[in-house]
Amino acid sequence: MTLQSMAVRQNSVLVPAEFLGEDQKSAMIYAAEEQVALAAKKHLSEFALTLRDLIPTDLGMSNDAWNETHTATDNAYQDSAISSKSVGDEKFIVVYGVQDFSTHNVISKVRFDVGGSKVAQIDLSKLWAPGSSRTGFLLGPLIFTQNAVVTMEVYPRQGASADGGVFSSQIQLLGILCERDGTSLKA
Repeated sequence: MTLQSMAVRQNSVLVPAEFLGEDQKSAMIYAAEEQVALAAKKHLSEFALTLRDLIPTDLGMSNDAWNETHTATDNAYQDSAISSKSVGDEKFIVVYGVQDFSTHNVISKVRFDVGGSKVAQIDLSKLWAPGSSRTGFLLGPLIFTQNAVVTMEVYPRQGASADGGVFSSQIQLLGILCERDGTSLKA
């Protein structure tokens, strides 16, 4: 079994942040860090590793903002800006949560495809409950290994096309990038 196949799960469970204590959130982030470091060490055992927060350009987005514009299609997934993007060589990513900073509730689900296989679907509807921080943590983090080809698809909420058809979303992936020490930040 490969590390990539270990991450396969349909309907990943997203727990709103307000249902977790600070120590539970910290433990989930720590566990995600440990899992991605373990995955990286299997391939980069002779190197020191660096862990840092995930940024959009790590997944091939063109800038450091998680903003996107979509054309709504009811009852259909559509590609996001993370479409057939390759995780870099000697880089490993773990996604442990999601934040929805969109102005309106426009995306109901996100789905991840790695190398042509659907690996996870995350229901974002709980993030829009009254009083929600719109932040959620995955009960099982998603690990994307070096050179994996990743696509994130978004599913507009039903009726989004009736709202004018074009809308913006700001779905931020909470995650960590693990890489060989000195790869991104050189003195």
